[in-house]
Amino acid sequence: MQNIYEVASSNKRKSFLIIVFFVFFVGFSIYLISQALGYYWGYESGGLGVMGIALIISGLLSFGGYYFSDSIVLTISGARPADRRRDFNFYTTVENLCIASGLPKPRLYVIEDTATNAFATGRDPEHGE
Repeated sequence: MQNIYEVASSNKRKSFLIIVFFVFFVGFSIYLISQALGYYWGYESGGLGVMGIALIISGLLSFGGYYFSDSIVLTISGARPADRRRDFNFYTTVENLCIASGLPKPRLYVIEDTATNAFATGRDPEHGE
């Protein structure tokens, strides 16, 4: 039986492989589509052509999504920052859990909704929200 650290390490390796294969699949698909469109329109694209432009744009969007995903999610969900006075039970519960686990306290937000829900967003514990 594997412990939690071995399972987490295995999941990270599998995720990395999936991302690598996805990038190659998308790149190959873009290459084929650009070659087919070039043939259809009657020109021969040189070098990487459309594929190079598509990879640059997707790379910029990926980095932007990585660094700004937390802000995007909070804006879309209509979250407001949690206040210690207004959301006392929520705020102190998270604060106590963070002290007990030794993790930094994330910035807390509240979404006014009737559904019970919770999620975490951010790149790592230091940038968690």
